[in-house]
Amino acid sequence: MISTTLARFRENLLAAGVSHATAATLCGLKPSTLSSAFREIMNLGGPKEAELLTISFRLLELREALKPLGMPESVGDLEQLLDRMQDGSTTPEKIRETVSSLFE
Repeated sequence: MISTTLARFRENLLAAGVSHATAATLCGLKPSTLSSAFREIMNLGGPKEAELLTISFRLLELREALKPLGMPESVGDLEQLLDRMQDGSTTPEKIRETVSSLFE
């Protein structure tokens, strides 16, 4: 059975509409490594799983902020948005305001 952290990570990805391969790339993993962890062939360790969970929560925040638009399909675009959220140069609220202004 996979860890609770990894299971929550998977649930968050599903809710955010982000593929496992995209998430693996965002987290600095090979998709095959993440797949092995999900199949219990490999253990990523607590710190890496915590990092994955943190990124998945950011993806959920981004998903909500972008509604009614969809998530960017490009991993590079997603990575840029996550980096900007991480360094504080943008917030989900700022993104939400920008998206809302498009529909006014």
